[in-house]
Amino acid sequence: MVSNFEFLEKDFPVLANFGELAEKYCYSDSNSCLMKLGMIGETIVNLMFTYDRIALPQDNTAVARM
Repeated sequence: MVSNFEFLEKDFPVLANFGELAEKYCYSDSNSCLMKLGMIGETIVNLMFTYDRIALPQDNTAVARM
């Protein structure tokens, strides 16, 4: 099966992996699918902080970063 996240493989393999796993679990384990999608979101936010050289917030929680 071709993944919808395949285009991320070259530059962001971690995101591609999370996306492929989310697709894999979509119908068989919806909770795991949602966890992987959440991990994609958190990883994207962390990459934004890294690439844009933004200082992490004092309260360094996922909610505060978003």
